[in-house]
Amino acid sequence: MKKIVISAFTIFFIGNAHAVKKPIIDDHHLKRSKLEKQLGEECKYSKRTNIEELYKCNMRVLKVVNEKMPRRGTDNYCNRQYSSLSKEAAKRLIVNLRKQREQARSMIYMSDKINGEIFEEELNMEVRWLRKNILKEELMMYDDRGF
Repeated sequence: MKKIVISAFTIFFIGNAHAVKKPIIDDHHLKRSKLEKQLGEECKYSKRTNIEELYKCNMRVLKVVNEKMPRRGTDNYCNRQYSSLSKEAAKRLIVNLRKQREQARSMIYMSDKINGEIFEEELNMEVRWLRKNILKEELMMYDDRGF
């Protein structure tokens, strides 16, 4: 009996080792990272006297970056990118985003983030935004029905 249990666990863990997701690199996030780094140089090399001034400088940079290039999955990004879509185009985009989401890593890997990586949760938020604002669906928490 012990051999069967050990064999089952071994097969389970070996099978899951092959299911590890790989990072998805997004062009928008790459450009955003480049802009953030470029603007952040001002704070890094300035003669800040204390940590509070450095923090304020970094927050100003982040505010400018968020205004110019908001993060994917945010309302600001979705409004800019998707507000003019038709319902049929939104449905096609949702199918595509769900496929990407299945391949993307979760934000639990944020500490191992690769420059330009988009996470599963950001794609989830975009799908949710499209369903709520373009398709006008009544959504419940964690609702992700297919078509």
